[in-house]
Amino acid sequence: MSNDSERIAPFEYKPDYAVPPGETIQEMLEAKGILPARAAGELGYSVADFNQIIQGKRAITTSLAFGLQELLGIPMAFWRNLERNYRRNLERLKKGDS
Repeated sequence: MSNDSERIAPFEYKPDYAVPPGETIQEMLEAKGILPARAAGELGYSVADFNQIIQGKRAITTSLAFGLQELLGIPMAFWRNLERNYRRNLERLKKGDS
């Protein structure tokens, strides 16, 4: 007799959208009362470049993830994971795989 759990395929969550990690950055900045322009300066970015990160047009680099860790107190691994998942979801959606 086979076990029911062996016959049921594990559920893999595949959202039909991709949320840029910048949305989380923006929420965390707001929660801490930090204006994006101030964050951009402290992180070594122009306001325009930082806005591109917020919009998901530029990636969160390891260096930026470290800066966010210092600024917001959230581990750099969290930011790198958000970025990786975002890019994977974008690629998957581009291929039409939902």
